[in-house]
Amino acid sequence: MSGLKRHDRVSAKGKKFHWYTYNGIKLAGVTTVLGKVVAKPALVSWAARSVAEFVADNPLEVEALRSAPRDKMVAELKETPYRARDAAADRGTEIHSYAERLVKGEEVEVPPELAGYVDAYIRFLDEWKPRPVLVEASVANLQWGYAGQLDLAADLPNGERALLDLKSGKGIYADHAPQVGAYRNAEIYLDEDGNERNLAELGITSSYIVHVRADGYDVIPVNSEVDGSYKAFLHYLWLYRRLDEMPSWLGSPAPIPVESK
Repeated sequence: MSGLKRHDRVSAKGKKFHWYTYNGIKLAGVTTVLGKVVAKPALVSWAARSVAEFVADNPLEVEALRSAPRDKMVAELKETPYRARDAAADRGTEIHSYAERLVKGEEVEVPPELAGYVDAYIRFLDEWKPRPVLVEASVANLQWGYAGQLDLAADLPNGERALLDLKSGKGIYADHAPQVGAYRNAEIYLDEDGNERNLAELGITSSYIVHVRADGYDVIPVNSEVDGSYKAFLHYLWLYRRLDEMPSWLGSPAPIPVESK
């Protein structure tokens, strides 16, 4: 058995979350690291658009809010982007679940709102013909103290053994490549029986992002080598671990300097 553990919990508000430990010591989560340190300027306009679209598309709810105290109306509207974010995260989790079952050859019943995404993933399976080697496995790098969840490692018809990371959002973004680099360069993984294995022994030779959308899919190559996106991830990891120190770098207001004698 391994010292690597994934801990899954549900918050009081029903939101799922998880973290990793190794022999009881908490490891940095790959997506947590990137979420904390990678700039996402597009989120500002996305958040503003989410509120504007809610007001435009839900006149009855907005009118009801107008009769509420101002603070309550403001608080409700401020939550709009977070509700949209959580809904997208839940959708992504569901798509990952269906993808895991499909790649294992299982049959699935899909709700109408996800049918396009699942159909696109089925097309990917039919056209790229990946033969699974590792599916939804916890991975970790003990040298650098991080862990995450690898979606799929598979053999492709051209002889590649590829790491394939599934994405179902609107686009592919800058932090996706370092995420794949972190998974590719993990040291260990857990097999289906919870045993610790050496990831390097799988002989992964390439990395891709499989971007699944309601209208199709794309497979995007990723440079996940040590001198590629993985190097960027290690820099992000270093910065992530400095975040708690930053307040101590600023002192109290300085006094007016007195002329030395």
